[in-house]
Amino acid sequence: MVDLIRVKPGAVSCGASGSLPTVGCALLQSYAKTEMIMVMYKGNAPALTGLMGGEINLLFDVVNTALAQVKSARVRAIASTNPKRGSPPFAELPALAETIPGFDLVSWQAAMVPRATPRPIIGRLNREFLAVLDLPEVRQRMIDTGLEPAGSTPEAFDEFLSREYAKYGQVLKEAGINPE
Repeated sequence: MVDLIRVKPGAVSCGASGSLPTVGCALLQSYAKTEMIMVMYKGNAPALTGLMGGEINLLFDVVNTALAQVKSARVRAIASTNPKRGSPPFAELPALAETIPGFDLVSWQAAMVPRATPRPIIGRLNREFLAVLDLPEVRQRMIDTGLEPAGSTPEAFDEFLSREYAKYGQVLKEAGINPE
């Protein structure tokens, strides 16, 4: 894909939807050091529909959105954006980092509350979420849909968010993508 982007600058299209797909397109474009066409969609599902319909050449999508389309052979998964190979349900896919050193684009979800929420309430919510994530049936359901259950402390999550903001904020700035 990188070779194709380099051979045909400005001809390869990548679906973007304001989140992980947009960052994926920007990262790949940065690595290829040439231009791609970013086609904006209002969400991952319309972008996936665009890929299936041939409107775009490439899409970075989250597993739980794309899994059914990949299993039904409507689209083909070509690589994982996890830093290493082996994440279910696409454990057989190569990691992009194997051919693009340092490529790391992992989607995550989190429960968030308004900034002014009292610490005791945040602590209680965190404990309850962690307890739910430890339930075997919840863990298995998440794994079956391509999610990796993980939990941490609110402080660790704050640090994680700061690192993510710095890393991907720079990529988006370089690509000229501004938040809306």
